[in-house]
Amino acid sequence: EGNALISAGKPDAALAKYNEALKFAENGEDPEVFFNRGIAYKVKGEIEKAAAEYERALEVTPKYAEALNNLGNIRKDQKQYDEAIRCLELSIEVFPDNPNTYNNLGTVFAMKGNFNKAALYFTKAVRLQPSYIDARQNLGLAYQQQGRLDVAEKEFGEALQMTMGMKLREEKRLEAARVMVDQAKKPGSPLTFEQRNNAGGELDAAEQASRMANAKYQRSLKLFQSVRARR
Repeated sequence: EGNALISAGKPDAALAKYNEALKFAENGEDPEVFFNRGIAYKVKGEIEKAAAEYERALEVTPKYAEALNNLGNIRKDQKQYDEAIRCLELSIEVFPDNPNTYNNLGTVFAMKGNFNKAALYFTKAVRLQPSYIDARQNLGLAYQQQGRLDVAEKEFGEALQMTMGMKLREEKRLEAARVMVDQAKKPGSPLTFEQRNNAGGELDAAEQASRMANAKYQRSLKLFQSVRARR
């Protein structure tokens, strides 16, 4: 229930649920609850509290891959690069098949200016998840910094195709949501009660998804055009 509240953008309500769940935990310690509280605090923008919760989860379960990944991301954003690398490398040791962690680790090395290592980790992320758009864009940027414009263009081109497809899919979803809202307003609508009741929420979600897809497409297009202009 707390996780659903996080998804609904209600971190305070989620924290109340997690705190209640902790009362029933053995010795008042549950690494999953600590982890979820960390997510809630991160959503609230209370970064140090989030980090403290991830650390509490790791005290109970030192090989908690997701907590290591999230803590590493916080340290990355705080420019504590060595600590970020330590956390992310430990996360990979525990769970070597998470493309997000490789992408995060590549980002740390890119921020440190080590584009050779950054490209290595971005490549691993893409191999694990070929449809990982952010990792492909990051890989292209690393190649660009290395002066390898041909392979940078290839990665940006792949990302551009993916984001174009995503943009078109979300536009169709948005169009269908608008049709559903129109139908829900008409007397004698063929929609079920549940469909009519959910039409507005689906339209809001479709509009947000369409905006996000368009932003990803525009970024991909800009990156592709920028590397083309340099060749």
